[in-house]
Amino acid sequence: MADVFISYARTDRGRVETLNQALREIDLDVWIDARLTPGVTFRDEIAREAQAAKSMIVCWTPGAVISDFVLDEAHVGKARGVLIPVKLSPCTPPLGFGQLETVDLSRWDGALDDAEWLRVTERLEALTRTPELSRVSQAHADGAAPGLVLLLRRVLIRQAVETGQPIDYTTAEARLRSLAHAEGECVADFDQPMLWTTLDAVAEENRRRSEPPLPCLVVNRSTQRPGRGYFRKHAFLVNDFDPMAQAVFERHLERVRGYPWPDA
Repeated sequence: MADVFISYARTDRGRVETLNQALREIDLDVWIDARLTPGVTFRDEIAREAQAAKSMIVCWTPGAVISDFVLDEAHVGKARGVLIPVKLSPCTPPLGFGQLETVDLSRWDGALDDAEWLRVTERLEALTRTPELSRVSQAHADGAAPGLVLLLRRVLIRQAVETGQPIDYTTAEARLRSLAHAEGECVADFDQPMLWTTLDAVAEENRRRSEPPLPCLVVNRSTQRPGRGYFRKHAFLVNDFDPMAQAVFERHLERVRGYPWPDA
């Protein structure tokens, strides 16, 4: 079951890709017709995904409002009460959809702190039951403070060298705050969404250095595994606790434990 089903006209694919990437950046699982399974009748798969997705974003454009496929999908989303209409270019929504609140993304450039985009994330929070999506989006837009990225990297290297055992989000934040306080780095407005953004920046540094992914050491307390975004960015898997995802996670941990990390 995807978090978001995107309904759009094929002629708008380039514009829709900006939306697709923004949704994935805040760690939502997106179904778009580019994900069609080879060998499966595409109409059947589209119908199944439209009925199952937690939310549906319909992208209105002059081409979309005259597309039978888009109209059919939008009617499904409306009937299920999960539809979020957006305008990607100036147009009049088709009959039956004009009374729905529609977010105007016609001037949106993909910025994750754009006011109209944050209206979309607020509605996605409720439909997907994913808390703090708007805050996560804002944190990604703000970016991680370089000083905190270096400190969190040191925290995780020390953990890798000393025990190699994962720590939970709360522990990681507490250790980062303690180290920051000792070194005079400000963390006054630091929260969990900013921790995730800082972990992403640590991961980018790992990739730049061709190192194993240190963020695998920070896990959810209840599941003892990293969040779904970790698997999407590091292993190209959805974190749905399948055996392959578990094997990838364990392999990453072994690489982190065995790597000759520099002094922290």
